[in-house]
Amino acid sequence: MKSLLVLLLTASIIILMSCGEKFDELKNVAEVIKNAPEAAEEMSKSIDMSEKRREERVRKGDTLALHFSELQKYLPESLDGFTSDEPNGQSTNITGFSMSTVERTYRNDETGRTIRINLMDYNESYAMFAGVAYWASLGLSTETSDGFQKTVKTDIDHVSGFEEFSKSRKNAKLSYAIGYRFMLTIEDNQADNIDYIKKIADKIDIKKLANM
Repeated sequence: MKSLLVLLLTASIIILMSCGEKFDELKNVAEVIKNAPEAAEEMSKSIDMSEKRREERVRKGDTLALHFSELQKYLPESLDGFTSDEPNGQSTNITGFSMSTVERTYRNDETGRTIRINLMDYNESYAMFAGVAYWASLGLSTETSDGFQKTVKTDIDHVSGFEEFSKSRKNAKLSYAIGYRFMLTIEDNQADNIDYIKKIADKIDIKKLANM
């Protein structure tokens, strides 16, 4: 697995170079390669835990993603200063694959500011939860004059976060991988920082989702 990770990351450098990416971005990928053995070990632990959690759900007969109508109950009905759109959702179930997603948009028509919240349940989507386990294990942190991207630890078991912020685009995005099953994403298109969407995340019962 370690050799594969190094190979994939090296390929990423080649692709970035061919696309004319900035030197700082190449250095970020190189730093990940340098720490590849540690990242691979953390990735392996995360995948093992995700498999364990999935097996526990299977033993309880919990093999399908929650219907989107259930997922939408976790999203705030309203946000102060915003008008809420009706939630949009979809559930898909086929053999070996079960996924539901729901999204709600909150708008301030005077300023044009929008907050989008998306919650996804990928209960039986093996490739998805393996990918999330990998993403959460990277320990990525990159900062530029325009903003930052970084993985963050939380005080809730089996919950990892990823924060993104751009000053020039005034865009903030917060994602949580929850319980090796759910993905929560909150995005603000007129942000001065990431603090407001963190407060929105506090309104959502992430701990309950993590224990499913």
